[in-house]
Amino acid sequence: MKSGLKARLVGTVAAVAFTLSPLPLLADMQAHIGPLKDVVELGQDGEWTLEDKGGWFTMTNTDAPGAIRYYWIELRDNQGPDYVASMNVVAQTDVAENPSFAGMIFNYKAKDRYMGVAIGTNGGGYIFIRTPDGFDTHRAKNVEARNDGSDMLRAHVTATKVRFELNGDTMFSIDSPDGFSPKLGVLAIGQGQFGFTGLSVY
Repeated sequence: MKSGLKARLVGTVAAVAFTLSPLPLLADMQAHIGPLKDVVELGQDGEWTLEDKGGWFTMTNTDAPGAIRYYWIELRDNQGPDYVASMNVVAQTDVAENPSFAGMIFNYKAKDRYMGVAIGTNGGGYIFIRTPDGFDTHRAKNVEARNDGSDMLRAHVTATKVRFELNGDTMFSIDSPDGFSPKLGVLAIGQGQFGFTGLSVY
């Protein structure tokens, strides 16, 4: 899918120097994060390091517990309200007492208004609903993440409803009479290493 693309970063963003990738690597990124490949640059982004590692778009943060980073695309108007977005995710951390999360940012409207559906390093499946008041976090009761690179997140979107799946099992269904923002992407929360691959929208 070709998209009109935009990117947004969350958190304090200092002036940073990006390490540009050679052209073959950029071509490989198409297979990892599909339409997102044109809105991320590999290298250092504040406390985060962005790399292509073994077929995964990898975000690493080892120094900032609780940090959040995301990148999103805006789907073209002609995409229509009904579509499916899917990708494989993995999350790893050495900080056992605090789970970290890798997933999909969805319905992005502003830095304090979006949803995130993710897997945790503790094996759970989660949804985060961001509002100006903070995060409303829920763990799915009927799914468990393997966190071995095989976990697939999928969003089935219609004009007024979204159903999130992990490995084919429903995690959450949300109705919205006002519809959803056409902005989605990748989301990492916490300290550790977060991998994304196979992002597609169809």
